[in-house]
Amino acid sequence: MKNIFENPLIIFGENEIKVFHLAMVLAIIVVAIILIAGIKKFLRRQEKRGKLDKGQAYSIEKIVQYFLWTIAIVVVLQTMGVNFTILVAGSAALLVGLGLGINQIFSNFISGIIILFEGIIKVGDVVEISGKVARVEKINLRTTKVRGRDNIAIIIPNSRFVNEDVINWSHIKEKTRFDIKVGVSYDSDVELVKRLLREAAVENPNVSKEQEPQARLLDYGDSALIFQLMFWGENEFRAEGVKSEIRFSILEKFRKYGVQIPFPQRVMHLPPADSSNVLAGKLK
Repeated sequence: MKNIFENPLIIFGENEIKVFHLAMVLAIIVVAIILIAGIKKFLRRQEKRGKLDKGQAYSIEKIVQYFLWTIAIVVVLQTMGVNFTILVAGSAALLVGLGLGINQIFSNFISGIIILFEGIIKVGDVVEISGKVARVEKINLRTTKVRGRDNIAIIIPNSRFVNEDVINWSHIKEKTRFDIKVGVSYDSDVELVKRLLREAAVENPNVSKEQEPQARLLDYGDSALIFQLMFWGENEFRAEGVKSEIRFSILEKFRKYGVQIPFPQRVMHLPPADSSNVLAGKLK
């Protein structure tokens, strides 16, 4: 048995890869897989008990997984007899290459580590970036997968979450305020409009009942009085759908009570017929 393990399989230069080395590599990989599976199972139990939320469990799992695999790779290289002095010397050239050619990939990689360690964004969070609201589904070292309200999956480089302004709706513990703008005719009863706007919001089940909706005259438009309806809600991922429901209700109430929503109008003044003839004669 000893002779079998000591039997060289591959010889390159002064180094030999023996059956023993392959067995050690396989054992290291198996141990790493078992440890990762055990930690994953432990985190799932903690999540079910309420000691960790889904995002925290996912972040810890990813960090531990990357850490264990890094250790496993180092141990494997040592077992194979790889010279670390050569690796350190080669890493200097690699860092130069990172700085010159693939700095964006390196930036995304570091940003992924920051996101996982700091927990600024976790799986299940609802975020808004570049005006688009989406739910985080998966965080990798280089990219993050989110899914928008239209159910389309988007792959976003991690550096955008670190370098750009990102709204994390899941970090907001209190209710969030939303608003709807609508224009009405200058002849409208403003008190009636104010009451109808508030009623449309109060009647919607997704609007908070703890804070009363408010309606105010926002501005004097070219063709209409601009009102703003403000209300509070919790379901930020469905905010646009809630706004649409309230707009339908507002339109129905306005039609019922005769409140008009004007559209832009332009008045064209034409010169008298004789003036046009004179102008035509001059042009000739």
